[in-house]
Amino acid sequence: MYTKKEKILVIGAGFVGAAMTYHLSKQNKNVTLIDSNVGAASEATEKSFA
Repeated sequence: MYTKKEKILVIGAGFVGAAMTYHLSKQNKNVTLIDSNVGAASEATEKSFA
């Protein structure tokens, strides 16, 4: 039986969006991440990882 894979779209590549996309991809999910900035989590600072 063929099962269709869900497509997941995460909008925003901040700390939470990047982490969520990473963990979903590790679970073999079909996930796409989009953001208006060039790099993921580009606005995170060292204080974000306290």
